[in-house]
Amino acid sequence: MRERSPQSDGLLTSPGRGDARPRRELTQALAQLSDSEWAKLKHDEDRRRAEQHKIRDLAGRLRELRRGGSDMSVYKPKDSPYWHYSFEHRGQRFRRSTKTTDRRQGHVVVEFEGENSKAGTIWVDGENWGAVEWSVEHDVWCIEDAEGKCLRHTSSIHGKAAAKDEAIALAERLVRDGTLPSPEEAKRLRQQERERRSTRRHYSMPQPRRRPALELLASSPDSCTEALMLANGFPVETLVELIRGGLASAEAERMIAGGKQIQVTRLRITEAGRQALRL
Repeated sequence: MRERSPQSDGLLTSPGRGDARPRRELTQALAQLSDSEWAKLKHDEDRRRAEQHKIRDLAGRLRELRRGGSDMSVYKPKDSPYWHYSFEHRGQRFRRSTKTTDRRQGHVVVEFEGENSKAGTIWVDGENWGAVEWSVEHDVWCIEDAEGKCLRHTSSIHGKAAAKDEAIALAERLVRDGTLPSPEEAKRLRQQERERRSTRRHYSMPQPRRRPALELLASSPDSCTEALMLANGFPVETLVELIRGGLASAEAERMIAGGKQIQVTRLRITEAGRQALRL
């Protein structure tokens, strides 16, 4: 067997400042290994390095596919512990395993178009997870998720840093610890926010047909009966919208009229309804 060389065999990295003693101790420990132990250690190290290079090459190819507009998706099959990716290239569908059980532990890189670029894409195993972008308004680097659009959505920003290098390191940390949502999570959260805003605008803003109804309720110190609202031309649909939107409340009560007991529904304006009238 050829003479052992931890340095040339890749078992020792290039010397760094202040680490001479640990390197001597490691060299001595390696020298005490048997030939079979040495061969196994060398084999494991070569395999680890090969896997690292494979992951880097795979991430680079996936980024190229993303730039080319390829339809790529990441998914986890039911019969496999690993995440897989699928993409179409030249009319053919390809499916591969990432060999990673946790997407967040994949290869993370922030790629800028140029050295002076103010925006970089966060790639996790070739998948776009967001961006690191300079905010002129706040004079700080921001980390936004995949649904962020040039820092227009505050809810899509999950971290800030003063320096570019700090922002890059922070972006990787946010991916690892789960703070930065995955592309699917970001899309779901963004959709929920749109629905909340739509519902809030729909019910809280006094629409043309709702404002007169709110004004009538506001002018009544006690309340208005449903019959009175209907008599003033407000349909049942409008009353239901006011109640569902929290702009009015309804309460049923029983009363005697003509010697008979009847049920009457009274409507009252809420504080949210009064605030809506001030808009």
